[in-house]
Amino acid sequence: MANNNHMAVLRQGVAVWNQWRIENVNLKPDLSGMDLHDVNLCYADLRNTDLSQTDLRGADLRFANISGANLRNSKLRYTNLNGSNLSNAIVSGANLSGVNLSGANLSGAALDQADLSGADLSGAFLSEANFTSAYFRFANLSNADLTDVILTGANLSSANLRSADLQRVTANSANLSDADLGDANLSDGQISESNLRGANLNGANLTRADLRESTLRDAELGQATMTGAILSGVVACGANLNNADLTSANLNQANLHRANLSHANLSSVQAQSTSFHEVMLTGACLQDWAIDGGTVLDDVTCEYFYLSQLQGTYADRRPSSGNFASGGFTALFQTPPKTATLAFKDGINWKAFLLSFQKLRRHYNEQVTIQAIEQKRSGALLIRLELAPGVDKDTVEERANQLYDAQLSVIEAQYEKQLRSHGETHPSIIQQLITSTRQETATLAGVLTMLSKVQRVPGQPLPDLFVDS
Repeated sequence: MANNNHMAVLRQGVAVWNQWRIENVNLKPDLSGMDLHDVNLCYADLRNTDLSQTDLRGADLRFANISGANLRNSKLRYTNLNGSNLSNAIVSGANLSGVNLSGANLSGAALDQADLSGADLSGAFLSEANFTSAYFRFANLSNADLTDVILTGANLSSANLRSADLQRVTANSANLSDADLGDANLSDGQISESNLRGANLNGANLTRADLRESTLRDAELGQATMTGAILSGVVACGANLNNADLTSANLNQANLHRANLSHANLSSVQAQSTSFHEVMLTGACLQDWAIDGGTVLDDVTCEYFYLSQLQGTYADRRPSSGNFASGGFTALFQTPPKTATLAFKDGINWKAFLLSFQKLRRHYNEQVTIQAIEQKRSGALLIRLELAPGVDKDTVEERANQLYDAQLSVIEAQYEKQLRSHGETHPSIIQQLITSTRQETATLAGVLTMLSKVQRVPGQPLPDLFVDS
């Protein structure tokens, strides 16, 4: 509870209190639990004062120095803190709803779990403050300095953050739905797994910001700068990214269904397994963008696009004149499945192949399947393998051949042993019999039936005919 002597000094007015503070520099006043609602404490020196659980509702604390004070669980609703200094103060769990903190200094303050709903923090200095799980619904933070602030788990839905400086902010798992972040600076921010649904980010700076797995559904990002941003796994269905700069951004596995990317800069974007389903891409720059077989380009609306840019101006229009016909853009960029080809010029031992193929599929987690088998007039047999996105063609071919050769050596060694056990010992005759056996291909229809069974159920054992002995 509050110190009675300290309370008595304060009741004599701010002038007396401030002089008493000068005369007692090292003293830390205790006003905890005191009823100070509607009191005029304008310009009061409350540095390092214990104001925990104090009732300051409606009090006038304009331009007061409250730095380093303990305001934990205090009542501050509708308090006027305009221009006050709350740097490094402890305001955890306090009720500051509707409070006027415009122009106030809260740098380094602890406001975790504080209620700042409807508060006016416009132009406030909040750098390095801790707002973990704080409540800012409908708060005004326009033009505020929020550099290096912690907003993890905070609720800023419908808050006004227009033109705020949020460089290097940590706002993972925060709720920013319907917030106004127009022209705000969120560069290098950590905003992963956050909710920005319906947020206004027009003209915002999100350079190198990490928004992975966040929701940007129906968000406004027109003319936003997002160069180098991490947007992997984001859900941005229906978002407006018209004229946005996404140069070198990571959009892997993002869902952009029905988003507007007209005239956006997608140069050097990573877009593997990204969904551009029904996206508007007319006038976008696609210089060196990286897509793969998992990238969805169905029903994209794109009348034309650009392949390069010179000094900030898009160049190399495609088509050079006129517009794409319906589906023309998708047909141009739709990547066919990646395949690997195995060639058997001297016939094939199906037992060796099927045993080695199962090992190959296990190695690549069933991401390799047989696409086609082709018999050439020369007698050579070609087997084409379809590869999942990300599986390297050259590596698959090399490993498949290695596995087949190893399995073939085992089988032929067993066959040679059987021949010798039956009295055949002449090396040239044994080799002729082995070669002849290798060239005797099984009925292709039967082999294909067995292959379909092997591919249909991952890890299913081979039919008895092909079980390794």
